[in-house]
Amino acid sequence: MKDSFKNLKASIKITAGVLVLSIIAFIISAILILVLGESSSGLIMYNPLVNGFMHSSFGHLGSNILNVFLLCLADINMIYSLRRFYWIAVILSAVYLPLAILGIASPVVGISGVVYFLASRFFITNSATAAWIRWVGYILYGLVILGELSMLGNGDNVAHLFHLFGAAVGAISVSPLNKHIPNKLNQILN
Repeated sequence: MKDSFKNLKASIKITAGVLVLSIIAFIISAILILVLGESSSGLIMYNPLVNGFMHSSFGHLGSNILNVFLLCLADINMIYSLRRFYWIAVILSAVYLPLAILGIASPVVGISGVVYFLASRFFITNSATAAWIRWVGYILYGLVILGELSMLGNGDNVAHLFHLFGAAVGAISVSPLNKHIPNKLNQILN
């Protein structure tokens, strides 16, 4: 029971921090648009330091905040402070940035890639529940990934490739492949 309360407290802290960072990113964006005009939105959309915390709507923000809260309850994701969470968002966005600049994929807006990162870590390592529950989780998460794959290139301005990228990096971070990740990056991811 004590660990559950500790996980709940830590999850609330991270979720509140992500919400605050999202509000700050919105304020920065609003100031840039007021000062520089509409054309300044590219400064935010293509800036890995803040674009992971921008959201296209309250629904988008709400669903990401709920997912962050739920996924940070899991023991595997309890290792993350808000600072590490922020740097994971920045690193994922920065590595993905060339795809957006080249027009291969939509630019990143929101913390969804990190949500998929956390979800992969949870589903791959979740051994605390009954086997049939784990299999149901694997199937549901597999369907989500298949849904993302089917949405690639559909022109809806959602960074589906970024979702898949976050899921892949999350899976690698808990797999034997993580020994091939440079030490400094591995310290942030794990």
